[in-house]
Amino acid sequence: MKEEQFEFMQIMSSFKKLRLYSICPSVNPPDYGVLRTIKALREKNEGGVVRVSDIVNKMQVPPPAVSRSLRNLEQKGLTERNVDKNDRRNTCVSITPEGVSLLTETEKSMSEFSEAVFGQMGEENVRKLNAAMRQLLNAAETELARRETSC
Repeated sequence: MKEEQFEFMQIMSSFKKLRLYSICPSVNPPDYGVLRTIKALREKNEGGVVRVSDIVNKMQVPPPAVSRSLRNLEQKGLTERNVDKNDRRNTCVSITPEGVSLLTETEKSMSEFSEAVFGQMGEENVRKLNAAMRQLLNAAETELARRETSC
């Protein structure tokens, strides 16, 4: 591995160690992701019903992981689950007022943090970084696909 490649891997590993979600200790990353997904689905459905299956499909994570997060959120009073009145086989999920408040507070903290970090880099550098990361992601996806088909 070339020195630049090794340095990149070390930097990426360091990002994991940052624990970015520590600036919002009230909610862990998986639970925050579920809250945001519920909010997004509700907005997309114009206030309509959000089913557990919708969350699983949107997040593309295993159903037990979503269930675990929903259980945590429900125990904290941030979400509620109810049986779908139209189809009792489905469970509907909603965010409580406390959940909305926490989500708003967390999004504000994350936004302030992002503004401070990216503000130090400057807009042009952020654009270049995003373009380079997109190119790297595309290259990685292409290479993984190539290797999967050759096996």
